Amino acid sequence: MISNNTLIIYNTCMASIDISIPHKLGATEATKRIKTLLKSIKKEYLDKVSDVEEKWKDSGGTFSFKTMGFKVFGELEVGDTSAHITGSLPFMASIFKGNIEAIIKKKARELLK
Repeated sequence: MISNNTLIIYNTCMASIDISIPHKLGATEATKRIKTLLKSIKKEYLDKVSDVEEKWKDSGGTFSFKTMGFKVFGELEVGDTSAHITGSLPFMASIFKGNIEAIIKKKARELLK
């Protein structure tokens, strides 16, 4: 069992991702498109991304994947005018945070054009 003190230390050792992508598609169409985000990333970065998992309910969902040996996980929420993606990755992977965010932003923008 993990004590509360251990859990606090674990949470503070995570790097966070917080991305908002505006769109003009409406929630239904944007959700349909953003649901292909992880598949698109995995296809393009096959040698760098593995163990992709996602669960959706309506216009929101959770995701996880491994990249460069590190587990990334988070949530997606699609609204009428924007998609919001938040996530966490281990502190040791924080040097890759910029690259991971850039890839997610690029792909999300392409899908929500």
